[in-house]
Amino acid sequence: MANMIGSFDGISFQRLTGYRVSACYNPGGGGGFGGNFFVTIHDRTQAGTAFDQGVDLGPKGKARRGTLEFKDAYRTYSFKDIDLIAVECGATRNQRYRLLKCSYDAKFGTQSLDVTLSNSSEEKLADNPLEKTYDVSVTGKSPTEHLLGYRTGLAVAGANIQRFITLRAGENSMLAKLIEIGKQEAEQKKFPEFTIEFSQGSVVVNQKTVSRIYVHESYGSFHNLPLPSFARVREAQKNVNLVPNLLDVAFEDFTTRALIEFNDSEDLENFRDATTQVATVVMQQGQQAMTIT
Repeated sequence: MANMIGSFDGISFQRLTGYRVSACYNPGGGGGFGGNFFVTIHDRTQAGTAFDQGVDLGPKGKARRGTLEFKDAYRTYSFKDIDLIAVECGATRNQRYRLLKCSYDAKFGTQSLDVTLSNSSEEKLADNPLEKTYDVSVTGKSPTEHLLGYRTGLAVAGANIQRFITLRAGENSMLAKLIEIGKQEAEQKKFPEFTIEFSQGSVVVNQKTVSRIYVHESYGSFHNLPLPSFARVREAQKNVNLVPNLLDVAFEDFTTRALIEFNDSEDLENFRDATTQVATVVMQQGQQAMTIT
């Protein structure tokens, strides 16, 4: 996979093998992200190579704030004034690793977020038997593209939901779109409507049609993490305090089987050199999602 490096407030990362950026935007309530914006990175090295620097969370009760950056041959991401809220470090027989979790303080208005999501990848999915029946432009601006996956959930009692999964490349970032929308909403005092262009039926996004939009962008090792079920998404519609749980990355430890396998091999596990984005669109009550044809 591509060599990705990064840094946070003077701490350098020389071999990032995964990241997840996850956020939830609330167009219906005018609250933007409201602190529901997380970035988690996975840094690792061979067992015989120690990390150059340790990670200090900062003084007790106060998160360490700084700029998180990471980049590779076609991507430059930057998150200024983000808080480091948790770190987990460990070692196995073939590697040392650390997972760092950052989030934006809820006091930061969406218009104040200073985020760069530059991606010059031209990766596209090849044609297959679906042809163009499941093509989408999640931003309504970028060219339509084939979906990696699509799911819709209809409920007699509860929100209807649509989930669009694509490769993340070029100008198709739903997260960048929502950050742009948030700045416009702060200036205009009104959510600026846009359309998700979808070959099965486009989705007009405004305060009357959409309640929340969840975005999960993943790279490398974070493709192994599950996505929140529609049942959990509906539970969060009833209890807003559950929203961060759908975005937060749970640091699961290795199974003992995996640890035995690491003992048998000095090579680090390779992960797919691909980036995906998942847009989960929660409709306002009474708004219908599509059925699959």
